[in-house]
Amino acid sequence: GSKRISRELCPKSCGSCGPNRQCVSLVDLLPRFQQFAQWGWYSQWNQDSVLHFLLVHPGGLHIPATSKFFVEFGYRPLLGALGPHSNSEYLRRLGWRGVLFDQMHHEPERGLYKETITAQNIVEVLHRHGVPLEPGIVMIDIDSCDLWVFLSLTETFRPRVVQVEYNRHFRFDDNVTLDCTASNFTAEPGPAG
Repeated sequence: GSKRISRELCPKSCGSCGPNRQCVSLVDLLPRFQQFAQWGWYSQWNQDSVLHFLLVHPGGLHIPATSKFFVEFGYRPLLGALGPHSNSEYLRRLGWRGVLFDQMHHEPERGLYKETITAQNIVEVLHRHGVPLEPGIVMIDIDSCDLWVFLSLTETFRPRVVQVEYNRHFRFDDNVTLDCTASNFTAEPGPAG
């Protein structure tokens, strides 16, 4: 039944999870992702299981305790509540610390801050919110200038893992992005970031 499956997948139940590698080959992990990364408790899709394989499972990356910090922006709380559709909630429940940013919601007691993230302000925003220089993971989903924000933040910060949203309607080898370097570009506020 579902209780048995849940028990096999949950790191709190198995007691043997704890990554021990400095580097992982995503090419080598792809077959395992395709076979096992098929569950999600808090994420919109199956991101929880992918994060488990990358950051919690013994075959995943070793993340020092000081780097067990997540940053998620473009976070969309479901009806203003933390948890559902959060890519970082799974890690938070495993003891990770972190911050979430959204253009419309502000709940600082829960680590959620109302911020408009741009390539020009990302470093200042992360410093202001106490993000370590080497966070365990940064999750970018702002539906516009994701690439430019990634490039700006990695000039100062060195996340161990970066998750960036992409548009599945483009082929993997298409090189397409908005020109967010234009001085007159403004991302329109929407339901995400």
